[in-house]
Amino acid sequence: MKLSFLKTSLMLVAASLGLSAQASAATYLPGDIFLGFRIDGGTQDYLINIGQASLYKSPSASTFTVPVGNIGADLSAVFGSNWNSNSAVHWAVMGTNTNAAGSGPTAGDPNRTLYASKAELTFGVQETPWNRGSASTQATPAGKLMGMAGAAGYQGGTATANSPVGVIQNVSDSASYASYQPGGTALNSGGISFAYWNPTIEGDFGAGAGLAALDLFRMAPGSSLLLGDYLGTFTIANDGVLSFSTSPVPEPASLTLISALGLMVTRRRRTKAGITTVS
Repeated sequence: MKLSFLKTSLMLVAASLGLSAQASAATYLPGDIFLGFRIDGGTQDYLINIGQASLYKSPSASTFTVPVGNIGADLSAVFGSNWNSNSAVHWAVMGTNTNAAGSGPTAGDPNRTLYASKAELTFGVQETPWNRGSASTQATPAGKLMGMAGAAGYQGGTATANSPVGVIQNVSDSASYASYQPGGTALNSGGISFAYWNPTIEGDFGAGAGLAALDLFRMAPGSSLLLGDYLGTFTIANDGVLSFSTSPVPEPASLTLISALGLMVTRRRRTKAGITTVS
């Protein structure tokens, strides 16, 4: 009886482990967007699937928290507890729908539509968009993005216990996120992001996570004289909570100035109307 109970218990554990492994497999769909982290000189990076581009093209709310699990725990484990104030830690957002030829649309975009971030040099001030390229020009970065997303990259990994969409990679992997960034392999990066965006789509945390922001741009194939479309801005809290807003987030000093100006305007209007304000 004891033997039968032990056998049954082992079978249940095995089944449970099988279900866990299946549930933690990293998955990707054409049109998914990624958030990547790496550290200078590191041996591992961290790549997160943050969902379909449509979530950011037409969001249901102007500001929302991106549901990616407890990525803060993974960031601390991979890059150290000071990741959020370390200038050697870099992050970026990027994606595409397909590198196939043709007009599409795939996932609601013309084929070879690109998504890429640009770090705000001044927090709260939107950066100039990346330029668009022709369908043939954008085939190269689209192909590299698909490689990063595929079996040799994200889709070949296993999600962590902290995030169902986060994968920790070895930098030395042939299609790791870090291999496509400055300092990555010559084949994948050519010294810049995806051998295309010069010099980089990344930002860092040298000023602290509270002053780090990534503007997201969409580049449908077109004339190189045309700029991409600004979609919104990503920010991240010290604990790894990721947020997206459809407008650049004003820096704290700007918020104070806006409040002060609003108060001045209100007082002026009241004075003109003959209303005495006591302050």
